[in-house]
Amino acid sequence: VTCTTLTCYKHDSDMLQTRERHVTNTRVTYYEHESDMLQTRDRHVTNTRVTCYKHESDMLETRERHVTNMRVTCYKHEKVMLQSYKHQRNMLQTQERHVSKMKESCYKHESDMLQTLERHVTNTRESCYKHKSDMLQTRVMLQTQERYVTNTRESCYKHESDMLQTLEQHVTNTRVML
Repeated sequence: VTCTTLTCYKHDSDMLQTRERHVTNTRVTYYEHESDMLQTRDRHVTNTRVTCYKHESDMLETRERHVTNMRVTCYKHEKVMLQSYKHQRNMLQTQERHVSKMKESCYKHESDMLQTLERHVTNTRESCYKHKSDMLQTRVMLQTQERYVTNTRESCYKHESDMLQTLEQHVTNTRVML
């Protein structure tokens, strides 16, 4: 009975020690596993942060390059548009000066033509009146003179009408050219 009791105690002690070692080993394994998991998690978080920061930095650089390129493109386009506007403005000013000179020239020409016509009509009338007077004073050839005066008058009026039509046509053509 004593041996058996001793054996039982011994066995019980061995079992307790084995259990304590198992528990201790399990705890050590668990703590090691937990530490490894925490380290793995920390490395993952760190790598994720680094990747995110790198991506964010790349995106910011890309955005800045895009904004810079867009500004350069806009400035170039604006410069081209300004040059085109200046060219068009110069062309319009040149055209306006040309049209103004042409108008002045046409008005001057029209005025000169009207004055010339008026002088010619006046001179023709005076010539006709003088001729008529001379013819009337010559009594010997009264009939011939009267016919001549009549013919001369008709010729003068026809000439005056023709000259007026020519002037009106010239003025009309000049206005059309404007």
